[in-house]
Amino acid sequence: AKDCFQLEGVQIGCDDKAGIGIILCLAKFTDLSFKALLTVQEEEGRKGVQNIPGNFFQNVCWAFSLDSAGSTEIIIQCLDKKSCRSQQFVELLKKIGRSQGVPLEVHKGTIADIYHIANHSPSVNVSVGYYNWHRENDYLIVEETYKICLVIKRCLELKHELMEALKNKIYEVNVE
Repeated sequence: AKDCFQLEGVQIGCDDKAGIGIILCLAKFTDLSFKALLTVQEEEGRKGVQNIPGNFFQNVCWAFSLDSAGSTEIIIQCLDKKSCRSQQFVELLKKIGRSQGVPLEVHKGTIADIYHIANHSPSVNVSVGYYNWHRENDYLIVEETYKICLVIKRCLELKHELMEALKNKIYEVNVE
């Protein structure tokens, strides 16, 4: 059985805590440089992210939202808007995932902060190992969250390659 974090009959909010845990882990245990943006009211129409000054996104080449259920999804489209259009970037991200034992797959999403962030920077919402979100008995599979942390760490280590993938010709990414 996999290590699972869950409290019987209680909603623990794994959907937010998993992403924050990854950010804190990377900040504490690596020397990698990155910006973290924590927002509020995503489920109420992305009200929080809309109040972030545009200059926050200066020098941001791409953004990852660590706020998707499961462990293998990368979401590059919310509703009718694509948040990342570079096939090369997405393929490199999937390759990095495979190198860490995570078979990332492109999916569509609904309301998410990347919908707004994409106005400033190519953005991808990444699964972080939680399940049964916004319900009693939501849970997190620790190993899956850890592997996603390793994927994000590797992306930060390969930032120049990912930036180069964004500079190359932009192609439409097929979304299932």
